[in-house]
Amino acid sequence: MAVDLKWDDDLITDQNGDVLLVSGRNAFIQRKKIWFETVKGSLFYDKMFGSRLYQFIQIERTDLNELALKQVLLNELVSDPEIIPETIHIEIVSWQKKELKVMATFNCEDTRPIRLDINITQSKLGVEIV
Repeated sequence: MAVDLKWDDDLITDQNGDVLLVSGRNAFIQRKKIWFETVKGSLFYDKMFGSRLYQFIQIERTDLNELALKQVLLNELVSDPEIIPETIHIEIVSWQKKELKVMATFNCEDTRPIRLDINITQSKLGVEIV
């Protein structure tokens, strides 16, 4: 179980003020969102936590860079034991100098397909999970 967070990173409480917990699919979605929106190495207490997706903003779109981006995202998804590796599909939606959009779909055991819409800009990495 995990603490339930609003998408603005605030705790969600019940009418008594107790912090709500999430489990299952909702906990998984929350973990993925936090993972991808955290820059790898930015947490002093866990340098391995987070994503390396920020490194692709403001670099030229080439076949090699596209392959590198897909590989970074694939490695991060495959490392999660809840994700079925054979179901992962990654598509670069758009790649501009100041904004990058990527879509990844995959399945977890006993769940319907999950889609990550990742939007990377100079100031923010946003993840929407459908």
